[in-house]
Amino acid sequence: MSNLFFDEWDREVREAKIPVDQKEIEEIRVHEINLVTGDREFPDEARELIQCLIAVLGISVYRPTPMSLQSATTGGYSRLARELRAVFAEVATTRIETRFGVLTDNPCEILALRDAHDRGTV
Repeated sequence: MSNLFFDEWDREVREAKIPVDQKEIEEIRVHEINLVTGDREFPDEARELIQCLIAVLGISVYRPTPMSLQSATTGGYSRLARELRAVFAEVATTRIETRFGVLTDNPCEILALRDAHDRGTV
């Protein structure tokens, strides 16, 4: 299943030249995900699972070393991104209706819809 948010994350990881770049990429993506999952209408169970995945698989929660980066990025793909993609795909299948629309599998899309609604531009 293609998802622009997670596809771009994987592309950025593959193109990263040094461990610090991979850590920065992940921190940006995790920040965006936290903005989405912090919303009161995001499902609690999915939020808790996402936070557990970030804590366990995230390279941004510890100092990146060659060994940790190798385990976090297998075959040029972020393990964290792969797992989070599956959680967001599951959230999208539930078709949860929120004040700003139906939750999708794309965190950036959810965030844009919510922000537009909260600004009154939807």
